[in-house]
Order: sequence, then structure tokens, then C-alpha cells
Amino acid sequence: MIHPTKYKILESTGIQGIYDFGNEEFYEITFRITDYCNYDCSYCHWKYGNHYNFDDIKASITKAIENINHNNFRIYFHGGEATTHPKCRDIIDYVFTLDANIIVEFQTNLSVGKKYIQTLIDRYKDQKFEVNVSYHHKFVKDFKNLKEKIDLIYNNGMLGKIDIMLEHDINHVNNIIKNSKDLLQEPYKNKIELIHGFIDFENTTNMYQLFINEYCKGVYEENYEITHEDGIKKIHDTNDLYQDGISFQGWKCAVGKKYIILNGNGDFYMCASNSLDTKPAGNILKNTILFKIKANNYTKCKWNCCKGEFYIEKYK
Repeated sequence: MIHPTKYKILESTGIQGIYDFGNEEFYEITFRITDYCNYDCSYCHWKYGNHYNFDDIKASITKAIENINHNNFRIYFHGGEATTHPKCRDIIDYVFTLDANIIVEFQTNLSVGKKYIQTLIDRYKDQKFEVNVSYHHKFVKDFKNLKEKIDLIYNNGMLGKIDIMLEHDINHVNNIIKNSKDLLQEPYKNKIELIHGFIDFENTTNMYQLFINEYCKGVYEENYEITHEDGIKKIHDTNDLYQDGISFQGWKCAVGKKYIILNGNGDFYMCASNSLDTKPAGNILKNTILFKIKANNYTKCKWNCCKGEFYIEKYK
């Protein structure tokens, strides 16, 4: 576990996303409209649940926008798998009617068909809508078909990023590397992030290391300068921090002030560590005042390990 004495967020390599707010401040909401996913990834916590009620989803995101002191919002649709919700596109439609400057970042395993994807393109071509694709080899029956769907999104100007999940199952490693080489061609290379830090990476280091060294320079990567307890400064990327663990316990974190996780039933969490607790920080439909307080102020971290919000500012 890393216990930093100083922490600095560095400029990322590669490109994430299409749209931004320039130099203006914005607020990020990770928005979860379902707890269900049609994939069964060993490292994921959200796969066996149910879809949230459509009216509750609309009420939750409306109250959030009304009670956060920002006008610019990046709304990140996250898992479960949002496309499994029967009202998914209606929910996106509704989000774009809200009185705010909104970018929708839509995470999907892209298991839907090309016709569904075309409806997303047709409906949101004039909106700030970008698609992030996660490639899970174990569950992809036809890589060529997946690649064609990625091409369709890219050719219509909607591809934000591709996450390649470097899974540790020895039976899949060679095919993951083979197919990843196809994805790592131009124009996708700088839009790709390799995800492995929380997927038992110690067992895959040797299997993937030559591939990473030879093919993966220039991919998207978030980097951090960390001063360790012994005074030594080191540069770490996201996968390092997932793999080794890092604790900001007692630090002031900008979750709340700039970021929050919101479920479609109104439950909200300050961060991913909080979302793994048994209880949410609160429920916006039941106590809007509590949400307004927590969503407009910094949070003193009480968790012993950060679970992903490394890119959010931290202050000792």
C-alpha cells in the first residue's frame, strides 16, 4: 500500500473523449441506471442486479442537476451495462432536456447490435455524446463484429475511448494480444487504455509485458507524481495504483466538490470506495438537503484504499 506524502496529477498521454468544457470548471456524475450486466467479469461488482425505475431515474438526475452548484456537467453512464436497461435511450433523451450544459460519456461493452448503435448515432449526432467501449475478450464471440461496431461509432464521430481489459486467464491471453494489435492501429491507438491493475496483474506481467513494450507506446494513460514516505518521488500510472493500492485516508478529496456517484434509485456515493460499503452516503430522493451539502463540498477521506478516483484532486 502506498502512503504518499505528496501527490501531483500529471498530464495524460493519448486522448480521452471528444468534448470538453475548455478552461471552465465542470462537475462529473457517474450515473448508474442499472445494476445488471450481461457479462460476468470476475473483477466487477455490478452484474447480478436489477434495472432502476424509469421515473426514479429521471427524478434522481433532475434533483442532482438542480442541487449542484455548477452549470457544466459530464454525466458518465456506467455499469452495470446501461444498454440492457429497456429505457436506456429514453433516459439519455431526458438527460439532454435538463437545463445545463451537458456532455454524456456512455460506457458500454458494445454487446448490442449494429441497429441499436445506429439509433444512438441518429438520436445524438447533434448532442455532446461520446461512447467509451470496453473490450472483454472472454465474452466476445465475434471480434470482427465488435471491430465493425467500433468502426461505425468512430466513423460517425462518437468514439471517446476503448478500454482493453487485459484479463489474466491463460486460455485467453494470446487472443487478447492478437485482437488488441488490431485495435492498436491508427486511428485508435491514442484512444486506447490498457486496464489490468485490478485484474490480478501479478499473474499476467510476464505474459503481457513484451506486448505492452512493443505495441503500446502512445496509448491513453493517466500519470501521477507521488512522493513516498521515504522521500523518493516516483511516476505512477493508474494501473500501478490499482495494483499496489494507495491510501489518502485523512486527506481532503474533491469528491463531492467536483464528483459524485448517483444510482437511479436516488442512492448516492462519494466515490468508488464508498460504493463498496454496505450503505450509501445518502439518498437524494429522500434527503435532498443532505445531498446538496455533500455534493458541493470537499470530502475528508475515511477509506484506507482509493478505488479509482485517482484523477480527482487530493490535499493533505
